[in-house]
Amino acid sequence: KQVIADTKIPPGSVSQQNCSSTVTLNRAILDSKPETSNSTPQESVTQKPIPQKETAKFKYLLIELNGIKHRLKGGEHLKVVRGDRIKLLDVAMDEGVSKKNLRVNFLGFVGNKINNTGEDRGYLIDTAQDLWDKYSQDGKGKNYTIAISNKKTRVATIYVEIEEPKANLSEFNENSKTKNQNNQIEALLKKAYVYNQAGNFTSATRCYDKILSLHSEQYEALLNRGITRQKMGNEEGAEKDLLAAQQIHPDDPVLLNALGVLYLNSGHEKKAETFLLKAGDATSRINLALYYWKKGKRAKVVSSLKEAERKDSQNPYAPYYLGLFYRQTGEYTAAHDQFEKAISVARKRGRTDLIHQIESLPPRF
Repeated sequence: KQVIADTKIPPGSVSQQNCSSTVTLNRAILDSKPETSNSTPQESVTQKPIPQKETAKFKYLLIELNGIKHRLKGGEHLKVVRGDRIKLLDVAMDEGVSKKNLRVNFLGFVGNKINNTGEDRGYLIDTAQDLWDKYSQDGKGKNYTIAISNKKTRVATIYVEIEEPKANLSEFNENSKTKNQNNQIEALLKKAYVYNQAGNFTSATRCYDKILSLHSEQYEALLNRGITRQKMGNEEGAEKDLLAAQQIHPDDPVLLNALGVLYLNSGHEKKAETFLLKAGDATSRINLALYYWKKGKRAKVVSSLKEAERKDSQNPYAPYYLGLFYRQTGEYTAAHDQFEKAISVARKRGRTDLIHQIESLPPRF
């Protein structure tokens, strides 16, 4: 999937032209400057080698396969048929073992398209569409691993083996047709992404139109066309696309953020707040903070930005906006500390644009 998202949400009005503007969220096409360290599929899927340390502390991984719950022990092999749907639910550990720092990562799948932390619990994984072949164990999309880690130590590994469904000749022909269509859709999504990065929203929209003529409920096309239409000022068309996408994946935080931003920009603030609260991720908390900032609710600004940082310590925008807020309220020591933290995180993620923004701030008087 050619999907990237970012957050550029300064306080103030509803444009995104300078540091005093409000929120515009885009899953694929918000910023024409892609992150250098988080913009490629490989970096979104793979991680640095984690020390392997199978321990007795891990009991089992609870999953849902096509709606039926299963318990999988470390080293166990789960056999599925391509097209089966998997949801990683929870990890059971020995009594007394904290689960605070546990991470369950389905290698070859990206759950959170905004910021992939490697935590994939709660996402519905379609084994026919959502997995990257080249990041499978065999490189052919047949064998994958689920890594359960505690901080930087792997405590268990579970293996997923995908078999192809058996089909008669007519089914085979239909599957071939579907595969060709999927390839065409993937190519159009990539093309639309390039157009969006270049700011050519009209051509990007035409790509999404072609995709939706092939598959009227293609989620990525609906979502990204909705966001593109919003950037083009077509709020009515944007709302139509985003609400259609919501019928497919109603709990996707990226979609909920997009709807929240849309309603903020169109003046429906209470409706926007409802969607942002429901999204529940770091980006939504940043959006809420800037909404509260605009409304003069200072305590909620600080609490929302701190919550965003707790949810995603690798998001440099939480400390950045907290620094701006402290600077505005005259708390310069606190502001300096937050800017230093934002620069440190931004440097790790290759966000040189944000570092430049911070370093370009005028000196206080």
